[in-house]
Amino acid sequence: MEIEINNYNLEDNTVNLTIEHKKITGLIGNNNDELIKLLKLEIEDINNIKINDIKLTNKNIDAFRKRIKLVEDKIEYTKYEPLVRDIMINEIKDNNIVLDDYNKKMIDSLKIVGLSQIYLERGINTLSSLEKRLILLSISLLSNPSLLLIKEPFKDLDLVNKKKLLRFYNKIIDRYQKTIIFISNDSNMLYNNTDNIIYSNNNKIIETNNTIDFFNNIKNIKKYKLDLPDSVELINLIKEKKDIKLTNYKDVRDILKDIYKHV
Repeated sequence: MEIEINNYNLEDNTVNLTIEHKKITGLIGNNNDELIKLLKLEIEDINNIKINDIKLTNKNIDAFRKRIKLVEDKIEYTKYEPLVRDIMINEIKDNNIVLDDYNKKMIDSLKIVGLSQIYLERGINTLSSLEKRLILLSISLLSNPSLLLIKEPFKDLDLVNKKKLLRFYNKIIDRYQKTIIFISNDSNMLYNNTDNIIYSNNNKIIETNNTIDFFNNIKNIKKYKLDLPDSVELINLIKEKKDIKLTNYKDVRDILKDIYKHV
């Protein structure tokens, strides 16, 4: 899914924004609830918005809304510890998802993220941090969305499990033609795992750029009071101390190779 927003009035701010199809975009900044609602199409003003080159109208907005899903950073439940099956069935009912076979859809959604149907009978509190993230992802896929807005996509995961989860994010982009937005203030994570960045505060978009150019503009990052990614900080330090011109790699191993070539 591609979203184009031109000269849209949001909280007295003008929004000009393109979310590219089959890319991972990072949204960084604070107090952007209204901007997130706009991206979810939870809006009344539908002017100046196109989805996949189709102008948004009162007739098609509901169909497009159903193709967008916000993935929270934790599984919400109330009085008792539910099974994964319970959570999935509630998701289907609460969102009026029309299915011929609930069970098959739930099993298929689990399979996409590499989990077997045995997980339907697992209690939420018996799951590891990675399993919870995968369950959250599989729940979001029940409605077959085209755009996923994912809050803190690697929360509480170590490096090994982050890499495992990233493979599934890339899988659903490549194989299932999804578009993803990561919502986070983790500069390292966004630098390493996104294609583009939206920097916004209080629902006002301050800058949009490709990820490498955004984070390598040291002057702006300091002005925005954002953390520098470790790779950018390392390259910048080497340039200052050794006067070596290095390529702006994301992977520290590539940086070390580049340093070795200059030694």
